Amino acid sequence: MNAEETHIVIIELNQSVMVRGIKNRLNELHFKVTELGNDLPEIDRHCGKVDLFILYLSESITENSDSADTVAKILEDVEMDKQKMVLVGEKNYLADISKSMTGLKNYERFNLPIDMSKLGDMIWEALETGGTVEKKSILIVDDDPDYAKMVKTWINEDYTVNIVTGGTQAIKFVTKKMWT
Repeated sequence: MNAEETHIVIIELNQSVMVRGIKNRLNELHFKVTELGNDLPEIDRHCGKVDLFILYLSESITENSDSADTVAKILEDVEMDKQKMVLVGEKNYLADISKSMTGLKNYERFNLPIDMSKLGDMIWEALETGGTVEKKSILIVDDDPDYAKMVKTWINEDYTVNIVTGGTQAIKFVTKKMWT
């Protein structure tokens, strides 16, 4: 696959100058880029026909129920057609959306500001991985379950976290994971 054959659709819920910059950079790299607003029928028309969707979030959608509904419908369409997608936005906006819409938790994220010189590499990596991220796993071993749960809440967004309360449980857990 080369850039000229790669079709990327950028979906922006609210217009942003940053999207123009991303689109211009992708055009410079010879990707075929289409920019869409929150026009659900048009987004649906592209599902199954493009290589990658980029969902740009210029604000927290948890504060706007219309935007949240739109993102939920976009997610439904993208997942139904097994499309690749990445999320772009401020780190805190992406964290908010991942908490409120668990289906978006596994999509790769490009936090703003984006290093435009690395955008092409980021896109190729997203295309190779399907736009999804397999989170690394962490096993917390602590005899204080309340403390372990508190630590889990700190890192749960970035890692798959499991908790056990003793050494024997940890050995059993790791052994079971190795054989499954």
